[in-house]
Amino acid sequence: IDTLNNIVRRGADTLTSLPNASITTLIIQGLDVYALDGANELVYRVQIGNDGRSAISAAQPIVNMRRGASVGGFQVGDVIDIAFDDQRNTIVMVDRNGLLVRCPPRFIMQCEAEQLLAAENWTDPTKITFWQGRLYLLDPAGGQLWRYEPSGSNFISAPTEYFTGQMRPNLGAAVDFDISSTGTIFILYSDGVMTSYFGGEAQSFAFSGFPQGQE
Repeated sequence: IDTLNNIVRRGADTLTSLPNASITTLIIQGLDVYALDGANELVYRVQIGNDGRSAISAAQPIVNMRRGASVGGFQVGDVIDIAFDDQRNTIVMVDRNGLLVRCPPRFIMQCEAEQLLAAENWTDPTKITFWQGRLYLLDPAGGQLWRYEPSGSNFISAPTEYFTGQMRPNLGAAVDFDISSTGTIFILYSDGVMTSYFGGEAQSFAFSGFPQGQE
């Protein structure tokens, strides 16, 4: 059956154990894996060996990326999500009060924090990502994708709304999103539907490259 369906099986290796954790986001950056434990609201870093199949040591909690941590005079609240900012080479966490914490991978204890403006306008954001230095937050309950423009290494202005006008998409069931290298936004919904937008306007697209007979 594998041969007929062009399947090549891959092995699975245990990297680490995280008791009582509920991993909601995984980020792989080089030989580092960052895992957000949504149940306990903290972030782990797992350093991978050069073989790519084993961990150098046990998972390391990032002290400044957990609920209740104190960073730069701010206290971390309920954690929304984590993402990697490749423009500044930092792992970033955002909480529900609009606190942004960033840590460089090689100096994971030397973190900085800043307060994002107009966080009171959010309803219930669930996911974040970066694109060309901009920070995007998916707010399904608020029906919006918030966009923060950088100024140097900080975000000093209030966010803009990605979706404007009368014909806005219904994001109530949105569970995740990502942005392509050209700026196209893809949003995934809980029923498996995916939609695409560019400049806030819906775009038609189709998946391709399926094995013959499985189109």
